[in-house]
Amino acid sequence: VADVDIQRFEFTHSQHWVVVHNKNTTQFVERLSDADGNRFYAKVSVIDENSFEVKLTSATSGFVDVIF
Repeated sequence: VADVDIQRFEFTHSQHWVVVHNKNTTQFVERLSDADGNRFYAKVSVIDENSFEVKLTSATSGFVDVIF
């Protein structure tokens, strides 16, 4: 089993989350959760090799766990 790198990015009451991970890759798995820890799905778009954005239908607080 290869080493897994997981990073958490937290956001407060926003409809647009921008994750800047600086890993120089577009290969990752993201897990989205609201402030209560409930998982949800949203549109995720890669911006470049170091960042991606999450577009939500309403302003939400929560976090993204990114697995590399």
